Amino acid sequence: MRLKKFQNTLETLPKNTSLIIAVSGGVDSMMLLDVCLKSWKKDKISVVHINHTIRGAESDADEEFIAEFCNKENIRFFSKKYNIPALAKSEKNSLEATGRKYRYKFFQEVYERIKGKNKYILTAHHLDDRIETLIFNLARGTTLDGLIALREQGIHEISPEKSFQFFRPFFHISKKEILEYAKICNIKYREDSTNLDDSYLRNHIRNNIMQNFAKINPEYKNSIDAFMEYISELSNEQNTVTKNWLKTQNIKNKKQFSKYENSQYIFSREDFLKETVFFQKQIFAFIYKQKNNSSHGLSKSLIDELLRFVSDKNSFGKKEIKNLYIERRGEWIVIF
Repeated sequence: MRLKKFQNTLETLPKNTSLIIAVSGGVDSMMLLDVCLKSWKKDKISVVHINHTIRGAESDADEEFIAEFCNKENIRFFSKKYNIPALAKSEKNSLEATGRKYRYKFFQEVYERIKGKNKYILTAHHLDDRIETLIFNLARGTTLDGLIALREQGIHEISPEKSFQFFRPFFHISKKEILEYAKICNIKYREDSTNLDDSYLRNHIRNNIMQNFAKINPEYKNSIDAFMEYISELSNEQNTVTKNWLKTQNIKNKKQFSKYENSQYIFSREDFLKETVFFQKQIFAFIYKQKNNSSHGLSKSLIDELLRFVSDKNSFGKKEIKNLYIERRGEWIVIF
């Protein structure tokens, strides 16, 4: 079974690595916890859980279920309750985006409490999750990073000073394989009553749209997996080129504007306009992702607005566009 690859991957990590496993109580994360317990030292395993309070008593029961499991297994358990519906309303954001924000915030808190340098946040995102995200991003419009959907591992920045390492062991494993494993190993888990509610867009994608892909090609998941791997390689290469271009511009131009010493990006408008329109878009997409720690909210209209501000000869002064503060000063562009 392909899950053996996951166990082998864990075994390649330094033996003193601490695993901080994000567990919701569902089959995916409970299976991840089960495999880790069979592959790793207990004293190097911690569980982190966020109660979003979206499902009321059901959410509380999920938290209690995980707490009891961790107590029985004698492993560290960290949990926190957030009123995500209320926070989403006050911050004028979606439930999904708000949940992600506070989930990662708590991940960072727990990450800092675990001693040692070798530590990872593990999540149970799997191949089906990635395909759902890909379809979702395609439908609303996206960039190369949106086609990748998720990264297998890396560093998630909460702020310039705070970040954590993450790893998604089930990256290439399908939901079907997870369910088969759970049945064979008699893994106990909680059912989320909202998973069958197609009023949630992701559920509609999972329960309806993905079923139609299977009619075209029963092996479509492997095909899309290979496609996303190719896009990931392409995106990594493009991000390296973009990062180097911005670094060169910063080094060259910060010398001329000491007042912008604390700004994040400074580049020559003339140099920028010499580049292809594709690369200009890539520069702004890269900056947006760095400033917001994700591509969430990035759209074609936003990129076009940034391009118009820079290319228009009559555009001067400052402008705020989706958390990006951009200033045109003569022939120089400064982004905070």
